[in-house]
Formats: sequence, C-alpha cells, structure tokens
Amino acid sequence: MVSVPVSEIFTSIQGEGRYAGERHLFVRFHGCNINCPVCDEALKKANHYSMDSLFEAVDFSLAGDAPHQMIALTGGEPLLHANAIAALLVHISFSGRVLLETNGTLFSEAALLRDACHVFSMDYKLSSVWDVPSQEIAHEAFLPLLRAETDYIKIVVSQDLDEEEYMRALNMIASRAPGVPVYLHPYESNNQEQITVEKIKNLHKRGIAIVDAIYALPRVQRVWRVR
Repeated sequence: MVSVPVSEIFTSIQGEGRYAGERHLFVRFHGCNINCPVCDEALKKANHYSMDSLFEAVDFSLAGDAPHQMIALTGGEPLLHANAIAALLVHISFSGRVLLETNGTLFSEAALLRDACHVFSMDYKLSSVWDVPSQEIAHEAFLPLLRAETDYIKIVVSQDLDEEEYMRALNMIASRAPGVPVYLHPYESNNQEQITVEKIKNLHKRGIAIVDAIYALPRVQRVWRVR
C-alpha cells in the first residue's frame, strides 16, 4: 500500500508571493531533498496517509464553511511525492486553482505536474543564505517551466548574503524565465527578520534593472502570527 507523508492539512491566508492574502487550503508534504540546516519544517511529524485517506482528508477540508481560492501543495518538497499529487488532483473536485510550491530542483517531477497545476511558486535557493550547496544548475534547468502569466519566484534574502550570487540569480531568471515576477522575502530566525530595511531596499533597487518585475515584501503570516 502506498503511504504518503504529510505534515499537516490546514486552511490559512497565503502569506507569500503573488497570491498573498488569498484563502488557501495548504497540504504540507513531509521531506525535502535539500534539507536546509535552519528549516523548521524538518522538525514536524510526518502523518502517513494511504491514498484513500489522503483523498478523504482533502475532500473534508475543502467542504468547510467557506470556499478556498486555491489548494497550495507545499512542503518540505512536494515534488518528492509527484505521483501521489497527480493521483490526488485527478480525484478531488475543486473549481479553484492549484498552487505548487517547490524549491525548483526536480525538473522531471515538475514537468509531470505542469499541466495539472495552475500555478508554480519556485523558491530560488541562495546557498549563501541557506548554507546549502549551490542549486544553480538545477534552477537553470527548472526556470523555463515557469509561466509569466501565473507563476512567480521567491528569493529569501539575508543581511550577509553573497551579492554576486544574488546578481547571478537575477540574471539567470531574466534569461531563463523572462516576465516571471520575483518576490524578495526576508530571512527569519527565531521569528525575527535577519535583514535591515535598507539592505532589502538596496537589493530590490538592483533587481529592478535586471528582471521585469520584482517586489520586496514581508511574510504576511509572520506579521499576523498565523500559519
């Protein structure tokens, strides 16, 4: 029997990126292929669902007292469970859109789900921020999957990031995913932003000259203290 590890299923306000402020049903899959040292998602318990029980849990959550504007498939890295997601999206009856939040490193799995998901949200991982090996080669392959009319890229930025790496990222995005908007979000540790306003303003200013659309925003869920 197929077992799918899911940390949690819950309704909340989307706090990041292009669709911040919308009411989403979050399905948070457990496990990741990058394993950032500071990631708090790795500490969460995995609840193992059969496919039928996952279908039932999502259907139950969708049948709440108000409609959802999107289903957000997140993690961890949801593309580690691409086949389960494909089955889930065939099963559920949902008239809204489906958002896949990914670290942008698993091209083949993403290609499998591209037409089933209305929106891709890609995290461009700066190694100098997350203390992980460079993901530039994987990101370069992944970026052409993105669609300017619906998708977006998030870059978490910190006070001590490598600005050369940051500029390489923006130039790669401009070349490989033209028109896709970029959202800068502050790096956080212990619920505190680890970057000054002046620093993020400067990074934003430098980005305007390179990519078609770039925005600097706080994470709404931290401001409002919601999940």
